[in-house]
Amino acid sequence: MLLPISPRFALMMHDSNVYTTNSRINVISISRADEVTALNELQWLNAHKNVYFPPTLGVEFLEAMMNVSRPEGGLSDFRRMERIADGDSYRASDKDEFSPPTDGVKSELVVTSAKALSRDVRLRAVSMRNKPIFHDDGSLGSPQRDPAWEDIVGDFARRVLVGETNPTRFWDFVEGHPLVSSIGPWLRRAKRQSDLRRQ
Repeated sequence: MLLPISPRFALMMHDSNVYTTNSRINVISISRADEVTALNELQWLNAHKNVYFPPTLGVEFLEAMMNVSRPEGGLSDFRRMERIADGDSYRASDKDEFSPPTDGVKSELVVTSAKALSRDVRLRAVSMRNKPIFHDDGSLGSPQRDPAWEDIVGDFARRVLVGETNPTRFWDFVEGHPLVSSIGPWLRRAKRQSDLRRQ
C-alpha cells in the first residue's frame, strides 16, 4: 500500500514475509523517471474525487497522466443481495447503499469488489521472496495470496453479480471448479469448519 505524504515522499506498507525490498534503513530511493511517472498515474487511477499536484507540474505531464484510462463507473462495484423469504437464496437488487430495504426483506448481503486498474505498477526495489511465508490459519480469509483461490472466488463473485448463481451455492461451485485441485489441504479444513458453523 502506498500513501503519498508530500511531493517527494510516500509511506509504503507491505508484508515482509512475502516481499523483500532493496532499502537502506527502511527508505527506498526512486531515481528512475518511469517509476515516478507510474506512481503518479497510480494516484490518478485510485483517486476518488480529488487529485493534488504542484503548480510547477508541466501541462504535458498532466495531460499524459490523465490519458490513462480510469475504471468506468467508479473504483469499486457495489451490489446489495436480498434474502428471499426464509430460504437460503439471495437475489440481486438495484438499490444503492442509501435506499431502504424492500418491504418484507429481513436480511441482505452486500457484495463489493475493486475494479481492475489499467496500470500495473512494479517497483524494481520491491520483489516477491523466492519462498514466501503465507499466513494460513485454515480460515477462508487466510490464503489471500493463493492465485488459484483468488481466481475461484473471483469467478464465483462474477456469477453471483450477474444472477447465474447465489451465495449459498459457494461450496458446490468450489468443488466443481477446474482449479480446485491446485489448492492445498487448508481448503478441506475450511470447508469442514464452514459446515460445522452452518449446522
